[in-house]
Amino acid sequence: KSKEEATHLKAPLPLSDTAAYVSPLHGDGGNTKVLFLNATDAHTLLQAEDHHRHPHSIDVLVIGSKNKLKQAKVQRETWASHKAVRHFFISTEYDDEDPECATDATTQKEFEQLLGACRTKEFWASLGASGPLINYFTASHLITNKGWICTQRRFITSLTKLIKTYSEAIATAQEGGNQIGVSASESLLPDYLIFCDDDTYVDIDYVIRKMMPSIEEGKEAAAVAFNDKKDVVTTAVSPNTPVITAGCRIRIPIGVSWTFPYGGYGTFFSRGSLRRLIHPLRCNNIINNNDGNGSNDDMNNLFERLACQKLLKVEAEHYPMSATVGEGSYFNSTAGDSLNDVFYKYSRKVKSFCLHSDWFTGYMSNFYDISRQAPPNDVSWIPHNVSSKYANSWQNRLHVFEDSERSNGRNGGQCAHDHAVACVPGVSRICHKMSVDKFISVHKEVQKLRPEQ
Repeated sequence: KSKEEATHLKAPLPLSDTAAYVSPLHGDGGNTKVLFLNATDAHTLLQAEDHHRHPHSIDVLVIGSKNKLKQAKVQRETWASHKAVRHFFISTEYDDEDPECATDATTQKEFEQLLGACRTKEFWASLGASGPLINYFTASHLITNKGWICTQRRFITSLTKLIKTYSEAIATAQEGGNQIGVSASESLLPDYLIFCDDDTYVDIDYVIRKMMPSIEEGKEAAAVAFNDKKDVVTTAVSPNTPVITAGCRIRIPIGVSWTFPYGGYGTFFSRGSLRRLIHPLRCNNIINNNDGNGSNDDMNNLFERLACQKLLKVEAEHYPMSATVGEGSYFNSTAGDSLNDVFYKYSRKVKSFCLHSDWFTGYMSNFYDISRQAPPNDVSWIPHNVSSKYANSWQNRLHVFEDSERSNGRNGGQCAHDHAVACVPGVSRICHKMSVDKFISVHKEVQKLRPEQ
């Protein structure tokens, strides 16, 4: 079986040849197809699009391992078999830019020396990086394990590859005669993309109730789809709203607002955020104060202007616009690169990937306008006496489920479910460090509570 699975992973295959089966845990014929990311392209997504019938669409990208495929398959057979889950992708070592990354001839001493360079300001300056976050990166210690470090890069190369594949599928659909729009080729983007580990559990019913409006609320939700003001509503809004939400958010006191997701609890990208990530940046027009033939959406124009100014370092002398990890070196303004294009190239071409994947996701979410500003009345602020200046910071853009935040030694909300024994069926909404057996037992209990799922 392992040999057969490895064969699937080594070469791209037609959709019909990828792993697909009906789980014995989900006998009503729910979707349990697994798509290996390295065997997925725009054609794969276009073929699969017609088969989804649920009113909501959720895609899941799991970063797993070729040595633990059962872990991800059981995720798909249990919580991710929910009928709202459209596609389930898994990334493994075969998605690494260097598949031998963890097993190459680099000695442990040489590897530790390489990581040592990550802790120097000279290294970050050589990338063109700047800002107070660099002090945090140089002071924080990455684990000196080659396999673990390789996985950190793969988290971001896999995320950017999938988003790029969405963009290519939309372009292919447009070339075939479809016009862009939520109801046409852009429906290839999910309502939400869940980006998580292979030991993550998510209560999909909860995600739908918490993050998506009901059909009756649809018109009202659409009206606030691009409302980036601080007095935003905290209830479900249209997935067209650019929002990135952490299942558990970590807040680090470094003198400025700095949050990032605890990746094991998942990060949730709305369609609106994905749309901004793939939007071509027409910086020549923007910098010259000419919006050209761009979107009529004022918020989208503002997003584009800020992204261009940041990447090209125009009017970006002051924080937070001056904060960078060196990604501007990979931006081709002439080609109309999107932000995802920039992060796609950065994560593959930078010689030493010196960022924990959670830090990178936090940087993307907070320092570009791909997620609207988190509301200052976010309940996680209230009981912990966090300075209001952070709540009102422009770069406070990573949202959170309820009060699921780790800060000042406190694990709020879902952050407390950091072990399988803490995952209570029907009560825990997101859990981390789950085993195969725990996935199965929690799923069976949830099915008893909600047989209609």
